[in-house]
Amino acid sequence: MTVVIEPPRGWLTVSWRELWEYRDLFLTLAMRHIQLRYRQTVLGGAWAILQPAVAALVFTLVFKDMVGPTHGVPYLVFAYSGTLAWLLLATSVGEAATSMVANTQLITKVYFPRLLVPVSVFGFTLLDFGFGFVILAVLMLWFGLAPSTLVVLLPLVVAGIVLCALGVSVFLSALTVKYRDFKFVVPFLLQIWFFMSPVVYPLTALPPWVQRVLVFNPMTGWMGAFRHCLYGTPVSPREVVIAASLTIALVVGSLAYFRQVEVGFADII
Repeated sequence: MTVVIEPPRGWLTVSWRELWEYRDLFLTLAMRHIQLRYRQTVLGGAWAILQPAVAALVFTLVFKDMVGPTHGVPYLVFAYSGTLAWLLLATSVGEAATSMVANTQLITKVYFPRLLVPVSVFGFTLLDFGFGFVILAVLMLWFGLAPSTLVVLLPLVVAGIVLCALGVSVFLSALTVKYRDFKFVVPFLLQIWFFMSPVVYPLTALPPWVQRVLVFNPMTGWMGAFRHCLYGTPVSPREVVIAASLTIALVVGSLAYFRQVEVGFADII
């Protein structure tokens, strides 16, 4: 019996059935990411809490008196929630961008849907986000902040952030296979993206013309929606619609590019 493996036809052919058939490999890769992240560490999973907590404390000391009103939300909570949402995206993108190169031995020896490699990173980043969110809930209780009635929509906003990270991650992971320079470029790009996103400052603290530009950053809408669902800070529906539209475009475009170039990964990696 001869089995012939051919690349998919079409500009955007994602075989969901094939991905489902390789679900055990996805779980294995996701568990390996978790084990490697905390192997031989003293604090283990506590780093998922310490990283956003320490960052929020530093931002509070440095930016609290500079960013202006935060719509009645204590700045520590404001900074922590923004940092938590940002780290979900930044950690996912940073890890996934080099995931194909990091799994060279696996990619060159056996066939499996290559898309599983960057996607498997989201296993531990979502786990970290879950741990960090517990501390956010404690902070809200400490400061007497009642959750917004729209908190039930928070999973949709988190899904939007994850999809945004996925779109960027898949595209960068494919680029890094051919252009290894991107493993140095990605941290720099994430740094710029951080300061162009309302993570530690409200969008209203910026001049109107800057707001009009930053609205085309998808994390502007998702960050506003994240805080709006948590404690009711204002967000423009237009910002959320633009964020959702850009996220869909990112995901579709990155999947199309990935599927076009993945056939040559084993040869050039």
